[in-house]
Amino acid sequence: DDEELDGYGDVDGLVAHFPLDGSLADALDLTPAGVATMTPQYEEGHFGTSLWFDGVDDKVTISADNLPQDNAAHTLSLWAKDAEPAGIDWKYVATWSHHGGGSSGLIRADTNGEPPGRWVGFYGAPPDVGVSATVTAEWTHLALSHDGDVMRGYANGILGDWAPVTLQTDGATFVLGMSVGGNSPWKGWLDDVRVYD
Repeated sequence: DDEELDGYGDVDGLVAHFPLDGSLADALDLTPAGVATMTPQYEEGHFGTSLWFDGVDDKVTISADNLPQDNAAHTLSLWAKDAEPAGIDWKYVATWSHHGGGSSGLIRADTNGEPPGRWVGFYGAPPDVGVSATVTAEWTHLALSHDGDVMRGYANGILGDWAPVTLQTDGATFVLGMSVGGNSPWKGWLDDVRVYD
């Protein structure tokens, strides 16, 4: 039978879970707590509380060797609420570093230089895999899934786009709120961040 975790539903295959309910800790106690560049500010979230990112220098770095590595199958799942949905600048919401440089993850991108922005998954030079949703001021569930051969992007459970992908993920560096390299910080709230294998 699938496990249940504090009312969050199915956790089969879950290897890290950051509810962000007043803490940067992994609810499974499998991954070290995230390290923030800011004093964490928690506000009302989709579930309980969420973590605020100021779009200037806020980020959380999660260093965890137990997260899926290289081209292994994995899924990133989170709830995001953008504070500037009319903006068209590219902003990194969650990124995973790659061996030898580069990254993959979720960004808020523009639409040919015009609003509204859209949620996009990427594996290298973005954009790569759309997730079928424009950016709004509402909570949106985003998931980026990779089965070892294909990456798929979802928004609120709806498949947006897919592409054949070979990843070189280095799970030891996983960043929320900006790129792994410290660029393009995102402004908004994150809640219930999960990684599955």
